[in-house]
Amino acid sequence: MPPTTAVATTAPWQVEPWGRFSRACRWALIACWVALTFIALLAGERGSSLSDLEDAVASGDIQEVQLAGGLADGERGSASVQVRWDRGLMTYMTALVEERPLRSARSGVQRDGGEPVVTDVEARLRALQPELRVTRTTWSGPGASVLGWGLPGWAGLLYPGVLLGTLFSLTGSPQPWRGTRWAWFWLLVLVPPVGVPAYLLLAGPTPPLPAPRRPERRLRGSDGFLLGIAGGIGLAILVAWLT
Repeated sequence: MPPTTAVATTAPWQVEPWGRFSRACRWALIACWVALTFIALLAGERGSSLSDLEDAVASGDIQEVQLAGGLADGERGSASVQVRWDRGLMTYMTALVEERPLRSARSGVQRDGGEPVVTDVEARLRALQPELRVTRTTWSGPGASVLGWGLPGWAGLLYPGVLLGTLFSLTGSPQPWRGTRWAWFWLLVLVPPVGVPAYLLLAGPTPPLPAPRRPERRLRGSDGFLLGIAGGIGLAILVAWLT
């Protein structure tokens, strides 16, 4: 009988090894994400509310606020106001609307984006603490907001850059671990603040994290979609509770 030749077969779930270039790109994105996290903690602003601001002013916890935008003295109409203040090591911000009707009979002009409306932000805060220092600035608001944290303008460009780079990594790198491309795609799109770091750390070799023991047991696209929906709802609740 003729000798038989063994033919190596590859299971459909088995993925090819990650090359140096793919690993280097993923590690560069991890470094960018870590930098973005530190920027948010050190230079970012946490979203807050008008009631928290008034409580802090009335209690004397803050002695200075910065206002950007709003109406000039004697001006009528409606304008957005950004308020910033420091409390401990944290910087907080909130968005308000100053509204002064053009005529006394017109007390209900259109309100902007559901933000709290006040007649005069500075006068309202000084009524709570007459010695409060109010500084006018030209600050135009955060460049991007992630989980209730406002990032500086230049850092706000880094966040979509990291997200876009991660999507390119997903499509151009070897088959990811622990989930199919579609599973990771839905997590990246639906809950990027969680999906991006999860993909960067778990979708390939990342020492000292161990490799999956059962590579064939990966999340399918439908699993990633459902996890993304659940994660998005959970993040929305978390952000609403924090702010």
